Amino acid sequence: MHQWFFRRVTYLRLCGLAFLLLLCTLPVLGQNAVVAGRVVDSSGAVVPGSALELRNTATNVVLKTTSNAEGLFVFPPVIPGVYDVTAAAPGFSTAHLNGMNLEIGQSRMVNLTLSPSAIAETVTVDDVAPLLTTDRSDRGTVVENQFLVSIPLPTRNPLLLVTLTAGVTPGNVLTAGDNSLSQNQTNEFRINGGRMQTSEVLIDGASNTTTYNNQVAAIPQVDAIQEFKVYTNPYDAEFGHTGGGVISYTIKSGTNSYHGNLHEFLQNQLLNANGFDANRAKQPRVPYRKNQYGFTLGGPLQIPKLYNGRDRTFFFFAYEGFRWNTFFPFVGTVPTDAQRKGDFSQTFDTNGALKVIYNPYTTRLDPSAPQGTIRYIRDTFPGNLIPQNLLNPVAKNLLPYYPLPNTTGVGKSDTNNYIRSAFQSLENDRIDGRIDHQFSQRHSMFARGNWFEQANIQPQVYGNLQAPVQAPNVIPGENWMVNDTWAFTPHTIYVQRFSVATSQTNRVPLTLGFDVPSLGFPSSITKGMRMLQFPSLTLGGYSALSNSPYYTVSIMRTYQYANSLTMLRGAHTLKAGLDYRYYTVDWNVIYPLRISTSGAYTGGPNAKAAAANTGSGLADLLLGAAAVSYQINPHWKNNHPYYGAYFQDEWRVTSRLTLTMGLRYSLELPSIETNNQYVYLDLTSPSPLQVPGYNLKGGLGFVGIDGKGRRVQTPDRNNWEPRLGLAYRMQDMTVLRAGFGVFHHPYISTSIDTSLGFQRTTANLVTEADTVTPLFNLANPFPGGILEPTGNALGLGTLLGQAIRGPIREQRMPYQAQWSVDIERQLPLSIMAGIGYTGTANVALPARIAYNQLHPDQLALGSQLTKPVPNPFYGYITDPSSTLSRPTVQYAQLLRPYPQFTGMDGVTVPSGHSNYHAMELKVERRFAQGLAVLFNYTRSKLIDNVAEINNGPAASFNNIYCFACDRALSYLDIPNYVNLSVRYELPFGLGKRMLNRGLLARVAGNWSLAGIYSYASGIPVVVSSPNDSNAFNIGISRPIATGQPAALPGGPRIEDNGAYFNTAAFTRTPQFQFGNVSRQLPDVRTPGKTGLNALIEKQIPITERFRLEFRTELFNATNSTNFKGPQTSITSAAFGTIALTQSNVPRVIQFALRLVF
Repeated sequence: MHQWFFRRVTYLRLCGLAFLLLLCTLPVLGQNAVVAGRVVDSSGAVVPGSALELRNTATNVVLKTTSNAEGLFVFPPVIPGVYDVTAAAPGFSTAHLNGMNLEIGQSRMVNLTLSPSAIAETVTVDDVAPLLTTDRSDRGTVVENQFLVSIPLPTRNPLLLVTLTAGVTPGNVLTAGDNSLSQNQTNEFRINGGRMQTSEVLIDGASNTTTYNNQVAAIPQVDAIQEFKVYTNPYDAEFGHTGGGVISYTIKSGTNSYHGNLHEFLQNQLLNANGFDANRAKQPRVPYRKNQYGFTLGGPLQIPKLYNGRDRTFFFFAYEGFRWNTFFPFVGTVPTDAQRKGDFSQTFDTNGALKVIYNPYTTRLDPSAPQGTIRYIRDTFPGNLIPQNLLNPVAKNLLPYYPLPNTTGVGKSDTNNYIRSAFQSLENDRIDGRIDHQFSQRHSMFARGNWFEQANIQPQVYGNLQAPVQAPNVIPGENWMVNDTWAFTPHTIYVQRFSVATSQTNRVPLTLGFDVPSLGFPSSITKGMRMLQFPSLTLGGYSALSNSPYYTVSIMRTYQYANSLTMLRGAHTLKAGLDYRYYTVDWNVIYPLRISTSGAYTGGPNAKAAAANTGSGLADLLLGAAAVSYQINPHWKNNHPYYGAYFQDEWRVTSRLTLTMGLRYSLELPSIETNNQYVYLDLTSPSPLQVPGYNLKGGLGFVGIDGKGRRVQTPDRNNWEPRLGLAYRMQDMTVLRAGFGVFHHPYISTSIDTSLGFQRTTANLVTEADTVTPLFNLANPFPGGILEPTGNALGLGTLLGQAIRGPIREQRMPYQAQWSVDIERQLPLSIMAGIGYTGTANVALPARIAYNQLHPDQLALGSQLTKPVPNPFYGYITDPSSTLSRPTVQYAQLLRPYPQFTGMDGVTVPSGHSNYHAMELKVERRFAQGLAVLFNYTRSKLIDNVAEINNGPAASFNNIYCFACDRALSYLDIPNYVNLSVRYELPFGLGKRMLNRGLLARVAGNWSLAGIYSYASGIPVVVSSPNDSNAFNIGISRPIATGQPAALPGGPRIEDNGAYFNTAAFTRTPQFQFGNVSRQLPDVRTPGKTGLNALIEKQIPITERFRLEFRTELFNATNSTNFKGPQTSITSAAFGTIALTQSNVPRVIQFALRLVF
């Protein structure tokens, strides 16, 4: 927004101009409900000028309006709840409709009939809530509070219930939404084939997502939610900024009476089942304790002798604490005392065979190799002993930070020779609050806040601060908003709101300030380090040492301001608006010095193809043959805006037919980094590197210089989103819906992939040019010191000789087109059933493109590609860590499109697509006579040509010259997904139909049962076959099909090492070829997943206002075991078999006590 606009336009003028300027986008209906309808007389003629009132029975707040010349009326948006409607007109009796229950996002059509009357009289009718919504085309499911709080829910996270809606499948099947350790996974849902982490999540209509992975900022408590709705097809133009549906929560508000609860949920290991793997290993259950406790309170805001807020000011407050403590069982492999001294004479594998250690100092050409073949060989260390004079001082100083073995290993080996349990905890506190105030019948406001903070304390399994675990992590999140609603006239409603959502991560290593030179490194190594901390050591064959301690502080915020105006004009409800959001990211990541070994330099006798059971990562370290690196990252501070404008006409053509026609425009500009620390891939500009015989082009482009704008990409401004919906009441009990809409995905921040010139990794040169003879330079890995990033000083010459990555310059926003048609029918016993078809197509999905991949025709050169040839870049590229600084180079490097770089990957390149088709079946019974049922079944098929950027296999193409070759079933195609949830109150006890008096009623009555059953088909299996082509692309290499079916005739054998699929259907891909097997197998899937959570509850009435609830909840009540998938690498000895490893949680029993008033 321009500053002059705010300087010149007053608040009232802004309201008056709202419609003309289209200042609206957040949904009037998204988090509230709207009551509209028509007033007619007994003959069916309209009654204009009727006076109507809408009264909230809990707060006594009254809204007024009048009917227009068409007899139509509309009330301002109201919170979900129970309402009474009154209509009156001169010469007619007064009509009352009482007990009308309004749900989130509902547009309730009320037709009131006034009878002529000479005297004043009143006609009262009790409302019967319709199961069918007959005037809206959007599709979805509402979950009411009464149902929400009374079903078994692991971690009491309401996002876990999103999958109760047809068309919604979790990314991590049956576990998505659980944020017990992190927020990053809380938005991993697919809605109608959309991409994970693209769904919009709203609280009271305000956005609750931030820009990094679109993660959820703050998840409200279960007891704080009035109800929520999942829109799977949100055709109204008011919805946008989503690639996978909308999840909308409404927070409770207070009433004229004080209500609330106290609750405690308890778990421990005593009643839980042991895991399948633990039982098989004869290990006991891990001790733990989980407490989840809190309270809620809501009512009128009253200050004795100062203020009485009944009928106008209300508050609601909720607190919940979560404490989880356990002793983490760690089983690892640590060096023995003899091995630390170079003695490997007693180092055996699990079969009892000696692990032979070869001397890398003896590496030489094999004179007996066939002519024309280059082969390097090595000799063993006599006695498998490394001489003391060869032991590296840094290695000797690192190893004491490992604990010594405390148990025997497997067989004669040292594998799993260290066992220890260490304390681990998670603490979480949440606060939700809301204040509502009714200024008048035309003006109301509310303010709402959601806050939480979570702290993860990791187990120090080594007894020091160098355990292979992450640093302690503190994760705060919050969402604050203010909402203002005006009814300018009975037929013109204005809403404005402002909100701020924040998501943070704070991870600080426990070894901060560690003296790195004390390990034997030169003191100069600390120059250039952004922070001193203990190095990260990854040791092949052994447990790691302090491998995840990096420092991270990130703050992500979403600021949002929106207005809305709704106007009733005859049979048309007109809506228009603008939504403005401003996203910020402050991200600082600092890595430690990294050291890694694999055992490659002490394997042999063939140095490039070592025999099995030779070499040791520890031996490599002791000799100083280790890879050492230090990465400098910039401190990112980026921001970008989002604008969304729409206009919509909801036309009630007849009493049976409603058409919704809308158009939305979205513009989400690419990010700006405060210090211009952004790069992009320039694929065409001439390179400053002049090498005879080469016309080089391409490299890293920089924003903010040479006339380039500051944004990381040039924006995509062609983002129109047409919407069309139809609702037709075929009969009184049957409705037909259809719709079509286009939705643009949210922009995902990619700072880590867009700042290469401002981040730099200094790495030691590990080997000689032959790539097999180590340089043994662990003690002084960086003789020239840690290299500082060059920033934009070198332009296209930045990082010559290295692999580079970045986005392409032109932005193209991914979008989804969706369409649907369904029929719903109201059945007896308050049951609603529906069946429908929905389809979606996602276009311009982000993918990684290996622009430096060889053309497939060049692979015909075979082994000639890997032969060393004179390096034309020798002397031009001088970075010692680059292979292009050496006298020779592989021939394949010179054939690359950009030979001055070892790799050039485009990130988030809009080149993917997907198609989704589904049949959805839904049966629902809202809570009535003690029974609520929600059943849905989704039969679907999802096809795409690339995986998701942050989930599943690599989001890249196997062959960038043939995108169509990767079209296959999606990695997360789930053809069958079933959900059944039931809540049943037994008809016995106080207030029930049977056994409702006396002591027996109190003891044996008021019991309830509830449960949620889920089943999901397995996902397609991915088979890989590595070969030398991998050096020339970034996709997963696939095998060659032999023509045999992959599926076994009798199906897979779900048993240890059982044959899962036909391995004869595949053969290893020959060198320098692409495989022809489908990206995902169409006929072989991982095992399906099932889950049953159950609950039994006893309510104990204390007084008329107070009751006590005791419940027992069973998660995975049947203790079913879901298994992981089979081994799919063709090079593995276990290829095609399944190891029975449990992938779900064994049965957990939870007790709860709630005092409700």
